[in-house]
Amino acid sequence: MGNILIKPQIYNKFKCKADKCKHTCCRGWEIDVDEDTMEQYKKLPGPVGDKLRANIVETEDGYSFKLTEDERCPMLDENNLCEIIKEHGEGYLCDICTLHPRFMVHMDESLLIGSGLCCEKTCELLDRCDKLKFTVVTSEQLDGKNVSKEETMSMEEIVDLLELMLDYSDVHFRPMKWDDELVDLILDLYEQTEPIDSLWEEQIQNLKKRAANITEEEKQKFNRSAINDNYYEKIFQYILFRQLDKVEYASNDYIDQVIGSVLMSTDFIRIWDALEGRDLEHVRRWSEQIEYSTENVRILIES
Repeated sequence: MGNILIKPQIYNKFKCKADKCKHTCCRGWEIDVDEDTMEQYKKLPGPVGDKLRANIVETEDGYSFKLTEDERCPMLDENNLCEIIKEHGEGYLCDICTLHPRFMVHMDESLLIGSGLCCEKTCELLDRCDKLKFTVVTSEQLDGKNVSKEETMSMEEIVDLLELMLDYSDVHFRPMKWDDELVDLILDLYEQTEPIDSLWEEQIQNLKKRAANITEEEKQKFNRSAINDNYYEKIFQYILFRQLDKVEYASNDYIDQVIGSVLMSTDFIRIWDALEGRDLEHVRRWSEQIEYSTENVRILIES
């Protein structure tokens, strides 16, 4: 089958919003500096070089930026722009800053790439597209020459291409009906995940209080909200795309757990929307809390 590169079509339109973004990737995360980039920084002249060296610490695990008291990268200016890029260009970024919020998922001879839903721009692109489609580039050697072929595929076709043991129903969102006990269980589970910050804990508590007082009319509206609604279908499939490596060679029981966690994640976003109004920020916040924590992904899958 040769080497395969798969990416959502919206990835081709991805470009960081920089200072136009309401959020920043340069706050609240541990920012490691790879050794090759550190060697660059050791030799970088001028004020930016001096500031870099003064704000990078060495630990037994390597190098990392020393964040400010409000957990901002010290190289982030008051307009949320990177001083390194402004002065020297993107070529001087460390590996993690170059990659984020992009992701890469390796599956045998296939590579799945995209940009994370923790990014405001990614959420906007997903919201604006009609349906989630993927660009698939297949490369192989024929008569000593590298030949590439590019196609557009749906999620079902991606699953077939990768020969994954998923049913047709597994790649489509199956929305839950509002059930007080089930909603409580879902919110309790999210409360058990390791919080990215204190705001997440407040948000979960607010959702639990709001859910306890939901009206019958709001429940019925929730039940109708995902009927023929492509919005949640796109969110479900985008979350699933990033988890496809977990179902490769997995047992049927584990595959069911992975699919169940993706369904529950999409329904969690629906619950949030139902209680506080539909908002792309709920998608972004979910991703920030869950997708970038191996432990939190595990908690959801094994629940």
